[in-house]
Amino acid sequence: MVRNNHFRDVCLTVLMLGVVAMVAAPSQADPALGLELMRDSAKGNCSICHLIPGIGLSEDAQGNIGPSLEGVGERLSPQELTERIVDARRFNPDTVMPPYGTIEGLVDVDRRYEGRPILTDDEIAAIVSYLSDIR
Repeated sequence: MVRNNHFRDVCLTVLMLGVVAMVAAPSQADPALGLELMRDSAKGNCSICHLIPGIGLSEDAQGNIGPSLEGVGERLSPQELTERIVDARRFNPDTVMPPYGTIEGLVDVDRRYEGRPILTDDEIAAIVSYLSDIR
C-alpha cells in the first residue's frame, strides 16, 4: 500500500513539474507571423504609420507618421519593443499609436475590441520577434 501511494505521489510530482515547465518556458515567437500581423490591416497594420524594411511593400506604400523602424532591433531590446507595442502612451502621452496590448484608459472603443486588446500577448511576441531582427 505504501509503495503504491509513493508511486502515485512520484507520478503526480513528475506530471506537475512538466506542467510548470511548459508554463514557465518562454514561447518561441514566430517572426513570420509577426510580419503577417504587421501587414494585416485588421490587426497590427504597422506599415500604415511606419516605414518597415523587409516588409515587402514599397516605401511609398508605407507611412511616415511614426518613426522608421529601420535598425529598431539594434536600438531597442525585445522588452522595450514589447512595452511600446503594448502601450506607447507610457513613453509619449501624446502619441497617436494605439495601445495594442491594453484596454486601460480607452473610451469609445470599437465593439469588436470591447473588453480585450487588439493584439494578444503571443501576437505581440511574434511582432517583437520580427522587429528584433531588423538591423
